[in-house]
Amino acid sequence: MICAIAYIFGILFFLPLILYPNDRFARFHANQSLAVLLVTIIGEVIFGILCGVLGGIAVLGALFGALCGIFGLVMLIACIVAILGVVKNEEKELPFLGKIKIIK
Repeated sequence: MICAIAYIFGILFFLPLILYPNDRFARFHANQSLAVLLVTIIGEVIFGILCGVLGGIAVLGALFGALCGIFGLVMLIACIVAILGVVKNEEKELPFLGKIKIIK
């Protein structure tokens, strides 16, 4: 349950580490939750800047606004897939994001 909460509220990625410091499952999902959080923040900042800078150009502003929405949807789907992995008691890496190892 704690690992699922780490995905739902990304900023709480550290909870599994605090509550279960020696558990490999908790460490795995804390790492993935942190990776999802960081990629989401970086992506939204980049798209936000591009949308703001290019917002004056109608077509490009709309394009980057749509891409920002699609990116957010993709990250939401990644969280849902990860939560399903937690519920199934699996340590299945997320595509692309699963390769990021921040917490050893």
